Parts: sequence; structure tokens; C-alpha cells
Amino acid sequence: DLPRRRTHDFSELHVKVNSSSTITVKRVLYTVPSRLIGTPLLVHIYDDHLSLYYGHELTLTLPRLYAQGSTRARCVNYRHVIHSLAKKPNAFRHSLLRDDLIPRGDFTLIWQHLTKNSLSDSDCRYMVDLLVLADNYDCEQALGRQVLTALEEGNKVSIEQCRALFG
Repeated sequence: DLPRRRTHDFSELHVKVNSSSTITVKRVLYTVPSRLIGTPLLVHIYDDHLSLYYGHELTLTLPRLYAQGSTRARCVNYRHVIHSLAKKPNAFRHSLLRDDLIPRGDFTLIWQHLTKNSLSDSDCRYMVDLLVLADNYDCEQALGRQVLTALEEGNKVSIEQCRALFG
């Protein structure tokens, strides 16, 4: 007799998406699309990913992260929550996930340029608007490069200019 081969090696967990559009699985905080706020989900936990189900329908797949030791980890995707943040003027400024929402690379450097002297509502609004554009037009890398280059030259590209270039 040959040993049986398991085709689905996973554990499962029931979670409810909280008002911050996040779920916690094994000490890791994950963002999910804002449209799922309040929704009960079934999470299939695999070694390398999570499969989230609403009823019997696969709703979302996320990369699996592992918390190290007693610390917690975060898996944050700005695309999940940026449109909700755009509707609330000060939500980004006061978000506990703010620094995790900013994509690494050019957008991190843009944020550093904007906030080197102080953190203003207009800078927060500008960053949110940039991220909305990056998501809407799938131009994160090109948009980030364009805006960062302008800032390094001492210019600030307006959101309208960005929309005209990438929209």
C-alpha cells in the first residue's frame, strides 16, 4: 500500500473584517478591500498564502506572512483601502497603518520630501491623491518616478498634472 497523498494541507479560521478593513490571522494583520468591512470570511491558511472565502466563493488570495517570536507582523496593501481613505480627509494622517500604506521606493522618498519639515493636511491629501491615481491607472512606478524627480528638482507636480499625464 502506498501512503495517501493529501491534496489540501491547510487549516481554517473564521474572521470578520473590522472597520479598518483588516483581519488578523496568526498574529499578522492583513488589509482586505474596504468593500468587505463587516463581512464574515472563512480563511484557508496554507504555508505560502491565505485564501479568503465569503460563503463558498473565493474572494481574495493574500501572501502568507509569519510573525517572528512574540512580535506581530503586517501585510498592508494600499490598494485595498486607499479609496476609503480618500473619502475621509484626515484618515490618512491619523491612520495607524499610514507608514505601511506607502509603497516602498519612490513613494517612500516622496513622503520623506513632503514631510521633512512638518506633517500637514495638504501633504497627506496629496499623498492619498497620488496613491488613488496609482491604483486607478495602474501606474505606481511611473507616477512615483515622475513626482519624485520633480520634487528633487524643487518642483511639486499638481494632482491635475499627474492625472493629465497618467489618466
